[in-house]
Amino acid sequence: SFDHCTLNHSSFYKAKIKKTNFIHCQLIEVDFTEADLTGSIFDFSDLGSARFENTNLEKTDFSSARNYAGLTNYLEIVLESVKQHTTRY
Repeated sequence: SFDHCTLNHSSFYKAKIKKTNFIHCQLIEVDFTEADLTGSIFDFSDLGSARFENTNLEKTDFSSARNYAGLTNYLEIVLESVKQHTTRY
């Protein structure tokens, strides 16, 4: 768990960090590429320009996080993909 930490420009590349809590953290330009963040919580954390390429975000909570515009685009693509795979004809 990270509480009130400044982790700007850090790399969690391919890290297995399931159920990790990031509480009131600065995570500017952090690289989460190919990390496993299953069940993690980003509580009131700043994710400006953070990277989430091929990241496992299952059950990850971003509800109080801020500045994750890039992640929003990524999630829209993932949700559209799920929607296409679950639609029955």
